[in-house]
Amino acid sequence: MNASQKWVMYGLAFALALVVLFPPWQQTYKGVKLSYTGELGHHFRWPPPKTTGEKSWMVDAPPSACQVSVERDVVLRQSGILIVMAGVLLFAFHKRQLHSMTMSNLALTSLALILCLPVLSPDGIPLAWYVAVSPISPFLGSSHLSPWLAPMLAGVFLPIYFIPVFLTFNAAAWLSRRHGGKSSQPQSAVQHEQLPNS
Repeated sequence: MNASQKWVMYGLAFALALVVLFPPWQQTYKGVKLSYTGELGHHFRWPPPKTTGEKSWMVDAPPSACQVSVERDVVLRQSGILIVMAGVLLFAFHKRQLHSMTMSNLALTSLALILCLPVLSPDGIPLAWYVAVSPISPFLGSSHLSPWLAPMLAGVFLPIYFIPVFLTFNAAAWLSRRHGGKSSQPQSAVQHEQLPNS
């Protein structure tokens, strides 16, 4: 494992720790998530956030009757996103792969990374889902907006995500190749100096 791959693993461990220690919380009333105040945001796991209740035209839920819990499906989704992205980066920063990386490889790796990114919020669904559903979504929905929602979001977020990710990954790959080249120079110099003595 080279230095770049080690940094990827350090970043993965740090990001997973944040996901576990600061999970998203939800507020429920009688086992049902509240419509307006159901999302409590990200909070430290210990202690859990306090209930706020909800008073709306749909429900009158006092704070004492509400419960808070971690949104486990979001935590699992975020953890899966981080693991897949780390796997892509580990493969991309492999020594043989990195030195033979072309512009098309950079673009494909950037595309793989952006497909993992969530849409609309950090707790959202990955972009890959909207891209996969786009071809069939017009045949699934019944309202005037829902059949075209997935293609619209995919078409908007693909270029928005691609440009910064491509530039960032290109810079990271350049730095990794440069660092790898510098680290191999002293070894070759030492070998060259040892040859006359032998």
